[in-house]
Amino acid sequence: MRTFFCDESGDPGHDLRKGASRVFAFCMLSTPTVAELEIFLAKQAEIRGSLHWFGEFKWTKMRHELRMEYLRRSLPSLPPHHSVVWRKPIDPCVEVTPKELLMMQACLRVLNPEQQRCRLIIDGERNRGKARGIRAGLGVTEVRFIPSHASPYLQLADMLVGFQVAEATGKIRDLPDELRVLRGARSDCG
Repeated sequence: MRTFFCDESGDPGHDLRKGASRVFAFCMLSTPTVAELEIFLAKQAEIRGSLHWFGEFKWTKMRHELRMEYLRRSLPSLPPHHSVVWRKPIDPCVEVTPKELLMMQACLRVLNPEQQRCRLIIDGERNRGKARGIRAGLGVTEVRFIPSHASPYLQLADMLVGFQVAEATGKIRDLPDELRVLRGARSDCG
């Protein structure tokens, strides 16, 4: 069974006047095969050690230069991933399906087009009701919530979604040429 690690950035609420963020983004990355997993974990340990950053790898906790260098060094071993960015309209709109589920569906269509059985591991606190809704809405086998500090995959998802939001909103002015390839792993949501 395939496993996908997921993280989000921003607030999925619709009404900006009530404090919802202007942009909401979702990133999903696929786990590699068992052989690739060992290579990925060893490479991540090497990258993290060489950067001399001993905190959690989170977009909001790192300075810009360190973020870019981490992503640049991670490029050769990046697992398949996709992000969806939603730039919300100023006026709130009424939706039957939450945008969050639509964004997850978009990522799954890209990363799991054969619709193989899969599980989602999402950064966050355990929430049975939300897990049940995601399982029903997406037709996935299992949904688990775990804190990002417990998984290098969730930390990488956090870095990728942070990058996509910053890049899509023009907050990265000195994007290294080699990181421009990450733009191809992003789509926009309405």
